[in-house]
Amino acid sequence: TQCLNVLRGIFSINFWLSKSTPYEPGYGWYVEMARSTIAEAAKDGRGVIVIGHSAGGWLGRAVIGDGEWMVDTVNLPLKDVVKGFVSLGAPHRPPSYSDEVMDMTRGALSWTDDAFPGAHLAGKGIPYVTVASDLIQGNADPELPRGDPTKSAFESYRLVCGLGDVAGDGVVPVVSAHLEGADQVTLQCYHSITPPADPIKMRKVWYGSELVVDAWLGPLMEAFELGAQKASAA
Repeated sequence: TQCLNVLRGIFSINFWLSKSTPYEPGYGWYVEMARSTIAEAAKDGRGVIVIGHSAGGWLGRAVIGDGEWMVDTVNLPLKDVVKGFVSLGAPHRPPSYSDEVMDMTRGALSWTDDAFPGAHLAGKGIPYVTVASDLIQGNADPELPRGDPTKSAFESYRLVCGLGDVAGDGVVPVVSAHLEGADQVTLQCYHSITPPADPIKMRKVWYGSELVVDAWLGPLMEAFELGAQKASAA
């Protein structure tokens, strides 16, 4: 039901002009909720890793923002609070391969990608890992049976990036899920825990499955170690 909060955006003129930002009513509630959760989790002083799945991935970039963090009215470097950022099957860019497909976030995703491009805070000590999947190739063949996962993937990919005949996790194509400057991991898994009906016997294999987590957790730990080495050498 919290997702219905996105409808708050319809009361903003920027929503109708497709010039929304992630800090306005449509998505601002999510950003504030995430920041509050992070602040609470970081109270022990050890910092947290921000992990965002699907839309939570691009919104996570808005959550960590420009690298400053407000604690008790005092601005702290974000790296003292957030130790790393991971996105799982996230559509990081608005449709760019077709002028016929609009930014479904009414500008909020476009704004985020322009304001915080690529691994925006990697230079400030925050490692980024973007995780994608190329399990399903989009296919618009009209002779495919109804419910075929490649057919539904084609339409989803088309709405996300403007192209349907690309590979992805069934919802988000690889071309949209990686950020320049991030450690990029491409796996073979579904977008979520309930994929469409299909003949592939991997129904519970998604980004958060035990069988998959280690595949992106390892690169994250390596990124941490590399960051620590750079910090000690500085």
